[in-house]
Amino acid sequence: MTRLLARAERRTVEYLLVLWLGLGILWPTFQGYWPLTLLTGIPRQWPLNLTYTCVGFTVLGWYLRAYAKDWRPWAALFAFGFLWSYGGTVYLTLKDGALNVNPLMGNHLGVALMAAGLGGWVFARMADRPAPKFCAALSQASFCIFLVHVFFLYGLRSLGLSALLCHPILSVPLTAAAIIVCSFAVWLVLRRVPFVRRWLI
Repeated sequence: MTRLLARAERRTVEYLLVLWLGLGILWPTFQGYWPLTLLTGIPRQWPLNLTYTCVGFTVLGWYLRAYAKDWRPWAALFAFGFLWSYGGTVYLTLKDGALNVNPLMGNHLGVALMAAGLGGWVFARMADRPAPKFCAALSQASFCIFLVHVFFLYGLRSLGLSALLCHPILSVPLTAAAIIVCSFAVWLVLRRVPFVRRWLI
């Protein structure tokens, strides 16, 4: 379905991305704040489900691949998104007195800005050059990694490997790397199954 959307003319895709930004990103980010808190009834049903918001990221990626040319504004956008996400996490955590990860959710503004900024930067810098083989393989495996990573997140946690293993500056990258490696290994196996390779990953 997203391929059909991507085949539309550029202006149509841009309209869809604006709609996605409004209902899939901005609304979930600010729904707890005035004036959105004043809305009742049917408008409360307008925000996109997180699943459909994720689909919007794929259309955004296609758009950036086709039209991102200058890397500098995208690098700035990534930096702003990073400050928004992690600054917001620190602020809300200190305010609540407990860890608050809402700014790190996939349908929040800072995450969307980081994704757009990183994607635009990479596509603008790479232009038409082929991606390094490892990066190309990791990109092809990314959907499979997304689908199975939670299995390894819980599995490794049951073996004692989690962000609580030691200081987070070490445990978080170590845990993330272990999950990615295990999930990538699953992709290496599943890509050899014809039906799975064609329709699922």
